[in-house]
Amino acid sequence: MSTPTLVVIAVILAISVGQRWADEYRAERAGAALRDNVRHRAVAVRSGIAGSVDVVQDENPYTIAVAGAGATAPPRPGFQV
Repeated sequence: MSTPTLVVIAVILAISVGQRWADEYRAERAGAALRDNVRHRAVAVRSGIAGSVDVVQDENPYTIAVAGAGATAPPRPGFQV
């Protein structure tokens, strides 16, 4: 291959990689913004009375807590917050 051909291929490759990186970056930011705007609620039964409470997730991805329940328990397999 000649030098101009290699330069054109390198430029196209650089543009492609740059565009993909920019798209992934924007998608990650949009996903984070969406997670921040979504409220997770669960129905909790306390003393025989059902009520809706916020579900919070701490820094450990393997534990969840229901706000106000006073306890943190590991989620059952297949459970996602």
